[in-house]
Amino acid sequence: MFSVKTDLRFSTLCDCSLCRRRGAAVVRCHEDDLTIVSGEASLRLYQFNSKQAQHYFCTGCGIHTFYRLKKLPDQFGINAGCLDGVDTASLTPTRTYGSRT
Repeated sequence: MFSVKTDLRFSTLCDCSLCRRRGAAVVRCHEDDLTIVSGEASLRLYQFNSKQAQHYFCTGCGIHTFYRLKKLPDQFGINAGCLDGVDTASLTPTRTYGSRT
């Protein structure tokens, strides 16, 4: 479980190979605004390609929870579907263009 301070008015939907398959709208926060409340031992790190971005998954349910951004390493992208009380259908994500590998 984690808590985050973020602005839901700004979300993205990336077309890179990982994000395209995941299909999740992402909201952003500064690293100081993400707090892991419990279950840190259940998080697993996944890195690919340049290994700069750090993608975290829950080993219990397999959900991609959040990731440290490659281009802004002091920022995290948060899977909006993991946020309690957020209606992801009400978000209007901006499309971003990652690598298509």
